[in-house]
Amino acid sequence: MIRDVVLRRILFGSRNKRTGRKCKIQSTVEFDRTHSKVIESEIMPELKWNKTDFMECLEVIPQVEDYEVEHFYEVKKNGLVLTVTVWQHESVVFVSLRQQENPAPLVEFALFVREAARYVNDKRGEYLEFQNCIAAPSRFSYQEMGDMFDTAKFKHGLTIELAIKPHIQLRHIRG
Repeated sequence: MIRDVVLRRILFGSRNKRTGRKCKIQSTVEFDRTHSKVIESEIMPELKWNKTDFMECLEVIPQVEDYEVEHFYEVKKNGLVLTVTVWQHESVVFVSLRQQENPAPLVEFALFVREAARYVNDKRGEYLEFQNCIAAPSRFSYQEMGDMFDTAKFKHGLTIELAIKPHIQLRHIRG
């Protein structure tokens, strides 16, 4: 006998009871016609960030997907192309750097931002700071690695700085 199974991803707004942060609850639901059950439920926090600050620092206007699910920034400077993709409902920022004439990336990674992404303009320069991040190969790394926002499992986050002036720079500040 073949089971009739349907998998669905559901997103809806909520507040995290522990932190009070606004978040999306993302669930994978397995529905068997005779037994319906939830097989996985994850709380994905909303990214704390300011779109205007990103535009000011990166000096580009983003391409924005419907319902502001994705913000895509592309910076071309000194023969390099930096792309920054923000998925604010998942608190994920994907960074890719490549040469202008070569489509293959020099480096690319996803940052699961556990605190905030903020714009800083101080004596060290102008940059975006991503606080308490877990770096991973892709936006979907949590499927293999588990909950990136679980501080018991991933105790030490990174702080990453991204600048484009005077040239494109990525700096690891502390972990």
